[in-house]
Amino acid sequence: MKGFRQSSGSVQAERDFERALELHTSGRTEEADRVLTGILKRSPWHFGSLHTLGVIRLQQSRLEEALTLFRKTITGNPGSAGAHISLGNTLQALGRHEEAVERYQRALALRPHDAHGQNNLGNSYLALRRLEEAAECFRQAVARQPGLDAAHGNLGNALLELDRPEEALRAYEAAIALNPRVAGTHSNLGRSLAALDRHEEAIAAYEAALALDPGLAGVHSNLGRTLVALNRHEEGLLRFSRASELDPEDAQYPLNLGLTRLALGEYAAGLPDYEARWRSPRYPKPRTYSQPRWDGSADVAGKTIFLYFEQGLGDTIQFVRYAPLLAERGARVVLEVPQGLLRLFRSLEGVAELLGPGDTPPDFDFHAPLLSLPLAFQTRIENIPNRVPYLGANAVRTRASVGLCWAGNPGNSNDRNRSISLRELIPVLEVPGVQFLSLQKVLRQGDEAILRKYPNVDVEADRKGADFADTAALIAGLDLVITVDTAIAHLAGALGKPVWVLLPFSTHWVWLRTREDSPWYPTATLLRQPCHGDWRPAVERAAQVLSSLPWQGPPATVSASGISSPNGRDHLSGCSL
Repeated sequence: MKGFRQSSGSVQAERDFERALELHTSGRTEEADRVLTGILKRSPWHFGSLHTLGVIRLQQSRLEEALTLFRKTITGNPGSAGAHISLGNTLQALGRHEEAVERYQRALALRPHDAHGQNNLGNSYLALRRLEEAAECFRQAVARQPGLDAAHGNLGNALLELDRPEEALRAYEAAIALNPRVAGTHSNLGRSLAALDRHEEAIAAYEAALALDPGLAGVHSNLGRTLVALNRHEEGLLRFSRASELDPEDAQYPLNLGLTRLALGEYAAGLPDYEARWRSPRYPKPRTYSQPRWDGSADVAGKTIFLYFEQGLGDTIQFVRYAPLLAERGARVVLEVPQGLLRLFRSLEGVAELLGPGDTPPDFDFHAPLLSLPLAFQTRIENIPNRVPYLGANAVRTRASVGLCWAGNPGNSNDRNRSISLRELIPVLEVPGVQFLSLQKVLRQGDEAILRKYPNVDVEADRKGADFADTAALIAGLDLVITVDTAIAHLAGALGKPVWVLLPFSTHWVWLRTREDSPWYPTATLLRQPCHGDWRPAVERAAQVLSSLPWQGPPATVSASGISSPNGRDHLSGCSL
């Protein structure tokens, strides 16, 4: 390029540059900045000064200035792999990951064995959710420089995102062996252990991270989640509170506080905290209308209120119970629900107009999401509106007396805890004299082979149904429903049918923590795991009581409410953690 000089040819410039490097290395950044700026005033294309000043600007988060300096560096010296990497780092910091990938690839073409370049390229792929490519980059970095602890740790991050926690665990252990002083690696080790249900070890990893850096809000939160998974909710509350103190802007921390308080039955504090979900990226974005959101303070008599679903089918079934209460206050209720619930909800009293997703509501005065209604009604354990049934269905009487549902939506983040293998339900299937009706729309791998051995299970009846109205008709004709924590549990409870809910050790807040009954559904009995992952006692208990029920009598004589604990103890006792 015309006028370009690699290093200016000035002896003084080179001396000044060496001095600037010494200042920068010793942490005297402002002095280094002044010297480099002076060099560039005299020699605008001094390569070393352009690049070093760009590094300083990047460290100062003056990203656009760094971008300009690195681009100028590359213009003058396109063969510098280091300059391409620095430009890639700046683009990465700006969130321009595709452009960063291009720069890292250019650098690696110039310097193929650069482990740091491979590691940085992997980070860009990770940010772009190109997880397999990211993992391969980190493997290449480790192969080229086995002692690069950051590459081992980043490989763990990619593997954890790929839901391969066992492999991630090994990568984190390798990183810690190389450098045990990085708090984030200990924290990520804890995440992989938690994903493997090795919760006690996860707690130790999180505590190791906090010993290195007690100010990491995310680690306090992850530790809190692990404590809650072990039903140590009170300890979890302390961790979530600390996380909120350290980072008040992150909505997940007060949300975790709210969910934990709700699980403990502390609705007065938990329901306001639960509103933090509207600021969390893990939940749907709040709807905005010109009309006010109803918070319980305004009189709704003679007004139209638009209610709408926000989360899953089970949540919609559970919290739609508040719609008739608004009608009792004189409101005209317009209700939007998922498509699969439209026919079922025609049986709900007090709803003037029922809408499906995307339907345009009529003019209204107030609006409210269904899961904010418990707060608006100032719900407490003692005043939960639990008149059942609040949904109805025309019963389809079948040969089956017991409906069975053992797995929920596999896409649910908690599915591995809440769903149960059909093989573990064999003691129930083998209860003599009982006919079962599967309420499982989709069978999982291995289910068909098991069901072929049990002709007392009708697999097809519910699979023929079009929507939840058809499922409700089947449930209405049953004597009992046995289900894991899915929409089926809420549907049976809303229909006022006896329902036994098989629950994991740490469960959704609506089931509270230790109760065998539910204040939300009077006809429900809760059968809980006594220890994390151990379904056997709950299943054996269900089979034992099922074998003693009078199946030849009318459905009304069948009640699950009489089940008592086999040893009279709380479900949480007798479990060594």
